[in-house]
Amino acid sequence: MTPAAEAGYAQDTVGRRRTHGAAGAGAGAGASASIGALRLQRLAGEGRMEGRFAGDVEPRQAWQALVQDPRAVLLDVRTRAEWTYVGTPDLSSLERPLFRVEWQFHPTGERNKAFADEVVALGIRPDQPVYLLCRSGVRSKAAAELLAALGYTTYNVADGFEGQLDASGHRGARGGWKHGGLPWKQG
Repeated sequence: MTPAAEAGYAQDTVGRRRTHGAAGAGAGAGASASIGALRLQRLAGEGRMEGRFAGDVEPRQAWQALVQDPRAVLLDVRTRAEWTYVGTPDLSSLERPLFRVEWQFHPTGERNKAFADEVVALGIRPDQPVYLLCRSGVRSKAAAELLAALGYTTYNVADGFEGQLDASGHRGARGGWKHGGLPWKQG
């Protein structure tokens, strides 16, 4: 995928706004939020899919997997605010898209109940290795475990995009995608 196509694709994946919170908690939101997950559960129940959470990998290991395996995908599960103000991994040198689905919404911290459906809607298939990334590796691990239960083989990018807190309480100096010198761009 060309950088221009990736930019358009990223806009499409980020540009969709989900309804959440009290106003969006009606029956329609819950009903539509389960279609993709139910389809994946049915396939898993029929024995056609077997997912697994394959554990934590260092950011450089995730990058190498993306370089070496054209089926592998990187899924950033941080919030729209984090993508915009902190930055995102840049896969343009691989001519591949960065997939983005919020695991939780900002500022409420409410879990995205349509997460699995949005992953399916992006075209990420259970036969693809999925590397998940958040700020520090906590949300992405929860998301990886959910997708594994739905038939995906998943990996959690340890230390996430920004890494762990240092002695001064700052991120970006200990671990993580950015500190590891991997390609990234400001939102």
